[in-house]
Amino acid sequence: MCPTDQNEILSRRRPKWAIGAAAAGAGFGDTRHKRDYSYGMSCGMCHAADTAQFKEPVKTLLYMEAYLATNDYSGQVGPTFATHSLALRHGGRGNLVMADLHLERLKQKQADDAEKTKIFWFPTDDSTGPGGMQFGTGLK
Repeated sequence: MCPTDQNEILSRRRPKWAIGAAAAGAGFGDTRHKRDYSYGMSCGMCHAADTAQFKEPVKTLLYMEAYLATNDYSGQVGPTFATHSLALRHGGRGNLVMADLHLERLKQKQADDAEKTKIFWFPTDDSTGPGGMQFGTGLK
């Protein structure tokens, strides 16, 4: 866990960049327990096991230091349930680990642009989730 994230959880501060469910305190978890991690895995990685099939690993998200609700134990970020969630805790930038395992440090505008692309979330052309749910709808 990022020490700055831990301090935010303990102080119950909501940074100005936190938008949506995370800002409202919603989460996939138990309100009696505080989240103990800072990085969420891209939901697109959950159904892509063969790394040899990845189209552009250098452009595909693996982990994001996300701004998540204090009780969020989903462990995931994705285009339909956690967009615009990059935590800007490090000089106005957020940390991303890409599928080729290099680190990116993006500002919010850069992250917003990347999040609009299918390749950012999904390493292959398959953008379906459990039960055939479409996660990649509306992405470029």
